Amino acid sequence: MRVFQVVVNDAPNALVSVEDSLVCSGASIQLYSEGGVSYLWSGPNNYSSTLQNPSISSFSSLNSGLYTVVVSSSDGCTGSSNLNLTIDQTTCFFIPSVFTPNNDGINDQWVIDGIWQFPNCVVRVLNRWGQELFQSNGYANPWDGKFDGENCPIADYYYIIDLQNGTKVYTGTVTIKY
Repeated sequence: MRVFQVVVNDAPNALVSVEDSLVCSGASIQLYSEGGVSYLWSGPNNYSSTLQNPSISSFSSLNSGLYTVVVSSSDGCTGSSNLNLTIDQTTCFFIPSVFTPNNDGINDQWVIDGIWQFPNCVVRVLNRWGQELFQSNGYANPWDGKFDGENCPIADYYYIIDLQNGTKVYTGTVTIKY
């Protein structure tokens, strides 16, 4: 009678995550994985990487979809995990709370990053008495901190941003400092 010894190794526990759960068009995305000694990522648009923590630069709708990583252990066992990435355009912009229109070439305009994704947006800026100082349909020309050609004083100003896409209207304050 022959006796064989059989060793059964557990499959590695493949763990995946992303740097930020919000994926915006044009953003760079960092993928993370752990649990093995080698990694094979695959995804939409023929995406492939053997890096443990690959990145995707300039994320677009072509990159949206299911990403899979196959993790291999040192003894050859494999495990896999999935991650679904989609673009969320409804919150992919940043509204600065301060700017310095002092003509030094740095932060001279109230630039709302990512608002270009909403070409029909309406942006309004009011002073503390409710007087409208700035209004735009679309935001091709950021507010320069002026009203009737004159610099607005150091103060907090109130904004109303309507993306015109059925989502909430954003309100808050922006401060001018010199």
